Amino acid sequence: MTSPFPSLRPGRREADNRTQSNPANTPETQARGLRSLGRIHLLFPSAVHTKPKPPRTSSGYSLPEVMISSVLLAAVVASSVRLTSSSILGMNRSKLRNQISTAMSERVETLRLEAFRFLCEQGCSNSELTQEIRYDLAALKPRCTAQDLGGSFLAHLQTLKPSPTEGFTVGETDAPVIPSFSASGNQLRISLDAPSIPMSMSTTLVPMAQGWCP
Repeated sequence: MTSPFPSLRPGRREADNRTQSNPANTPETQARGLRSLGRIHLLFPSAVHTKPKPPRTSSGYSLPEVMISSVLLAAVVASSVRLTSSSILGMNRSKLRNQISTAMSERVETLRLEAFRFLCEQGCSNSELTQEIRYDLAALKPRCTAQDLGGSFLAHLQTLKPSPTEGFTVGETDAPVIPSFSASGNQLRISLDAPSIPMSMSTTLVPMAQGWCP
């Protein structure tokens, strides 16, 4: 028997009618749709909208950059060390050269003083500067005749203690200075050589007594 009153739950009946008229709205159909969407996301990730990642920034140095920088720094340090060492060696060599030059000059001055005093009897020492210079004419005459003042002067130098004809050393490295003498007539040629630099100095001396030759 049909009720003359309308149904008190029209919403339920309308929902049932919509479900029957559209089978795609059932829970099973919706679940299958979600699974299909997941498969699409796995196959085509770009098809699904994702939040963009922030740009990647570098906060340090890579290993190749560090290695290259280390090599360049080592090269600069090595070059600086070589330059410093070369400068120090150059300064030491210049200092030694000046010392040798000074020592040679002093030795030449000593030899000149001895050439002035050779065969001198009076007025040649520091205590006799006010006296008249006088030479031993008896010893001088045969040497003047034989033109042998240079050889006689060299023999005189070799008898002195210490003798100015001996070699000597200069500086902290004891650089040797080698003298050589060559007599020719009334002249005495002197040469001082420092092979470690190398450096040399030469001069020619004539005894002052030659001016008193008769």
